Amino acid sequence: MNSARRAHTKSKNGCDGCKQMKRKCDERIPCTNCTKRHRTCSLLASVPSSSASPPSPPASPPQPHETFSISDFALFHHFTTSTSSLIANEPPYSSPWKTGVPALATQYPFLLHEVLALAAVHLSQLNPSKSAYYLRVAGEHQAFALSLFRAALAAGIGDGDAAEPLFACSALFVSYYFAVAPDPAALLFSTDPPGPPEWMLPLRGCTELVRCYKRSITDGPMGNLMSDYIAVLRAPTSGGADAHIDGLRDGLAALSGDWSEGGVLLPVLDKLRTCFALSDSDSGDGVSNKTATFMFAATVPARFVDMLGEKSPGALVVMAFWCVLLHRINRRWMLYGADRASEMLDLIESLLSPRFREMIRWPLEVVKSTPQVRASNGQGDATSSAMDVT
Repeated sequence: MNSARRAHTKSKNGCDGCKQMKRKCDERIPCTNCTKRHRTCSLLASVPSSSASPPSPPASPPQPHETFSISDFALFHHFTTSTSSLIANEPPYSSPWKTGVPALATQYPFLLHEVLALAAVHLSQLNPSKSAYYLRVAGEHQAFALSLFRAALAAGIGDGDAAEPLFACSALFVSYYFAVAPDPAALLFSTDPPGPPEWMLPLRGCTELVRCYKRSITDGPMGNLMSDYIAVLRAPTSGGADAHIDGLRDGLAALSGDWSEGGVLLPVLDKLRTCFALSDSDSGDGVSNKTATFMFAATVPARFVDMLGEKSPGALVVMAFWCVLLHRINRRWMLYGADRASEMLDLIESLLSPRFREMIRWPLEVVKSTPQVRASNGQGDATSSAMDVT
């Protein structure tokens, strides 16, 4: 027997994520493992980018498009002529995505990469035979966008000039996560590492930017979208789902004696009630539905988000009700090819014990009795909101 064994070649230059998972890194930038998991690859830090601080004295700012290929220009063109129309196709909500965001993207590399990532995802849906290629391209641009976005946040917003592109990029992140989520679990909680769902974090950051830099955003190209944020603040406080939410409140309150997190969830139901009331008031253009759906996730307390990451049964029950709101916007292109609300409900039901499962009968009845209606080629009746760019 030959005792010699082929040695496993371990790269000394692999990324931190591959080292942590004890996987072989192919050292691409970003590496394939990180791209597949939609995580920021540490190898990106070794690549000079247009967001890096220039040497002193500062020269003229490097242009973010200088290192982009012809295919990147094609993606940018596709975003401006097609993808942006799916984000919003009616004035005044369409102009920020058709003209304002592309203009900002030429100045801020993190936004430009996110625009290209979303265009590539859209093309993956329009061209099934090339889906794998476009999703790989999308993952690479997304990794760069995340890395540069975090660097921009760490550098500070200063006088607010960067607030608008950060706001736009945060919103586009949500579109990306919903479009590429491999399974419903990824939309409810993160498993690697354990924690809250990734799509909620940029959405909540988007809301914080609005709170802190409302004037800067209102005065810029994204200003038209601010009306949706204000609409949530003025939303009615009661609607057609009140009886069902009251029943959920009673069920959770009954558990408060032996379940310590009941008190955390009860105030969350007030936000859920407001979002349902806003959705019920939708005039038919879809704006109120979409605003209500994503503003709930953007404004709930941080502890609730943490509870999702912990797979708290009470938090999962609340998200089952939220799935009814998500189901109301099922013609959105981000959901094309999958009934996200139904998938998420199936998973929630499988994770709950009988006493909690009984509480989600209404969401199951609503979502399961109304089949998903797909839009041709992923193109739905897309109108936008400040929190909804999906």
